[in-house]
Amino acid sequence: MDVLASLPHRLVYMSLRELLIHQMPRDTSGALASDRFEYQHNWALCRLLELHQTDADYVMTFDHHEDVTVLDSEEEPDTIQGFQIKTKSSGNWTIAALTKQSPGKTGNLPSILRKLCELVRQFPDHVTLLQVVSNAPLSVSLEDGTKGVTAKNIRFEQIEQKSRQVMLDALVNEFAPDNPPSISKIFEFHVSDLSLEDHVTHAKGKLNAAMEALFPGTNYPLSPAYRALMSEITARNNNREQCDTYADFLSKKSISRSRFDEILQTCGIAADEPNWSLVYSRLNTESIPFGTVRQLQNAWNDALLDRFYKRDAVHLRFWEYVSAAAEKVKGESKLAEAMDVALAEVKQRLRSEWAYSEIYIKACILIYLYEH
Repeated sequence: MDVLASLPHRLVYMSLRELLIHQMPRDTSGALASDRFEYQHNWALCRLLELHQTDADYVMTFDHHEDVTVLDSEEEPDTIQGFQIKTKSSGNWTIAALTKQSPGKTGNLPSILRKLCELVRQFPDHVTLLQVVSNAPLSVSLEDGTKGVTAKNIRFEQIEQKSRQVMLDALVNEFAPDNPPSISKIFEFHVSDLSLEDHVTHAKGKLNAAMEALFPGTNYPLSPAYRALMSEITARNNNREQCDTYADFLSKKSISRSRFDEILQTCGIAADEPNWSLVYSRLNTESIPFGTVRQLQNAWNDALLDRFYKRDAVHLRFWEYVSAAAEKVKGESKLAEAMDVALAEVKQRLRSEWAYSEIYIKACILIYLYEH
């Protein structure tokens, strides 16, 4: 009996987008050690940066069906890749460690390999990669006579036949009485260049390099940008709300290419930075009083800094209100009128304790309008 035949009839004909909601994720409630927790998130950030520097679409999901999964499209995904992120403070990995079942309260727990293969059981037509990622190498003999401990990436087919059979036998035992899914051509063991001891510094370095490649000549504070991105990853990783729709799946557990762009935008990092000189010229054309223009310029500078350094929930919510209101007035012919209309809408949604002045709100509206 193959994996596809074992699925309920109604699931066989579902798209990957539909299956992501109907196939419940495996239990991911176990506590993570703090070092693995931070390492996993920094690795995910680095992988996101790699994906974002290509032209391809993607969706990365955190601690749902796997530690990390990657889809090939936001709108109509067809392939999924799964990643188990494992750290070791010393020593190497072995095939025995990857197939080991630790004892649990009600029986043996699934091995690392078994957990990873669950993705194939749930999405048999769509998985293109199952990868164990670690800071430590895999100690195993390879088919070409070399040792895996020196290899950066090892595919299943490169492992010596004897060890491959050990892996297959272990899966037969764990999946019994069902046949295990095939891992041929899709299983890999990958050694990350992110060190366990200094992964934060390494991740920031990768972020800096990525931002310079994506936005050459743009000035931005690195640490606040790093905190903003990591907070988004952590929030989605820790979100335990049920995903009833694909839209829920995207908003609660995932970061897509479009969402990554939005995160950078809220940090003030964009391909087209807002240019005050253009705003100044437009305001003068509309005969805005000099004193008001100076106030707007000062508030503009403050708001740009705040977008980096204020990452609390209140300020992020405030910017959601600003962007929604500014989006509605983009077609206005006069900038002054657009600011007034958007200001009125933002003020209706603000809480009384949120101490944002009118001139500050107008400056934020201008920033949004001149970024878009």
